[in-house]
Amino acid sequence: MAKLLIIDDDQETCIYLKGFFAKRGFQVITSFNGEEGILSFNKHRPDLVLLDVKLAGINGLEVLRQIREKDKRVSILMLTVLEDDSTRKVAEELGADGFIRKPFNMDELEGTVSRMLSKLVS
Repeated sequence: MAKLLIIDDDQETCIYLKGFFAKRGFQVITSFNGEEGILSFNKHRPDLVLLDVKLAGINGLEVLRQIREKDKRVSILMLTVLEDDSTRKVAEELGADGFIRKPFNMDELEGTVSRMLSKLVS
């Protein structure tokens, strides 16, 4: 069973995504801010992280940097409402594996997550 960590300060989004992916057989952990997300990552060592760019406290780019310092292999998919190419470039330079804009197309999100996880297995 793949382990998924969702880090997003929008609790409704976290709850929705948790239910969506749990129904598909994932073990899902949620965190509602950057600090909590880093602690959850260290504790649970997920296979994939869904990480919001804009978070209260430590922002998503800093969370990404700290996770990458600890683990180069975990897949990290950035989530954002921002249309800012410079943010995307920084995220890619820090090691983000993908980028999805909010609001989500759930088919696209599910497909992206599946592709990212299949790369870990192969």
